[in-house]
Amino acid sequence: MLFISLVRLPGPGTVCFGETPGSQNEPEWGWSCSCTLTVASGGPSLLVELMGEQDPVSWMIRVEELRITSSEDGTERNWTGLEAFHHEGADREGYLVFEDMNFDGFMDLRLMKHPTAGPNTYWLFWLYSTEERTLLQSLHYNDANLVSPVFDPETRRILSSHRDGMGMYGTETYEVVEDIPVMLEKKVITFTDSTSSLVVIYKRVGDRMVEVERRLDPAE
Repeated sequence: MLFISLVRLPGPGTVCFGETPGSQNEPEWGWSCSCTLTVASGGPSLLVELMGEQDPVSWMIRVEELRITSSEDGTERNWTGLEAFHHEGADREGYLVFEDMNFDGFMDLRLMKHPTAGPNTYWLFWLYSTEERTLLQSLHYNDANLVSPVFDPETRRILSSHRDGMGMYGTETYEVVEDIPVMLEKKVITFTDSTSSLVVIYKRVGDRMVEVERRLDPAE
């Protein structure tokens, strides 16, 4: 079993340092990981724990449970049956990410759902609730299918980018409205031959995505 010891930060952030074998905190699990998360300066610290097993077929780590405990009152929340995978030996930052993902000034959490052979990564999301003072799973973010997302605090936009097949790529730009990612623009790039690619751009008009541009660009 793997246990990652905890270090408290004075401001927003998280630390998961000091990997040592043989923790007995979660004897029913073959693998575990723990981190402290400080969501904002002066805000509560949360203990985030992942528990799972090594998958006997793929040999990847299968995270099956996530538990979050508040340092303020000890309130504990559990999510089970997650089936989230990452490669054995992967850096923690590669499968468990803490950052502000809805641009409200508080740290949030995302857990890799599964890696792929290509550049695409898929995630499960938890957003900090100022009312509950803890992290809550966001079905809106999960259902938005944010692939390999990048969160830009300056523009307050989310960029999702992915490869969809041989010579097919796509990007989507989202804004966040009441903790819901809303797609603003979508770009689909398809390589037609070795010299050019078809670029199709869609933009939001009301509640629909409408094609606004279609062009041939030189292949890069």
